[in-house]
Amino acid sequence: MTKRQDNDIIHRMNFYDLLIVFDIGGKKREKVLKGIKSAISEKGGAIEKVEEWGARRLAYPIKKKQDGFYLILKFTAPPETIKVIEDLLRREEEVLRFLATGRKEAVPEEAEEPKEEKATAEKEEKDEGVFKGDNYGESDQGS
Repeated sequence: MTKRQDNDIIHRMNFYDLLIVFDIGGKKREKVLKGIKSAISEKGGAIEKVEEWGARRLAYPIKKKQDGFYLILKFTAPPETIKVIEDLLRREEEVLRFLATGRKEAVPEEAEEPKEEKATAEKEEKDEGVFKGDNYGESDQGS
């Protein structure tokens, strides 16, 4: 590859989240994950994070299954990689559902609590026990 091709690939990289729900009794989960990782790396992408949510109850039965194993994969890759991954996942019987979505930026190391929520929580602690009507009518006590 020339230097220009390398730069073009780097600029075409997008951020993605991929949610996969596997059959809980499936034994090929690692094989499928390995296939996805190799597809991403072959296209010049990189995996940022793999989150295993584990076994969870499905909201409704899928392929007569009540439970599924949830896995989230966060990665960067060129846009054409998504089609390859989706084709791979459609062929696997153990994959009950999947959803690939794009992100605008990389995954932060540690998400900070939004400042608005901090300010609101502090204000609620300060105002606790104080009601608007506490001082109302104090001058009318002698009537």
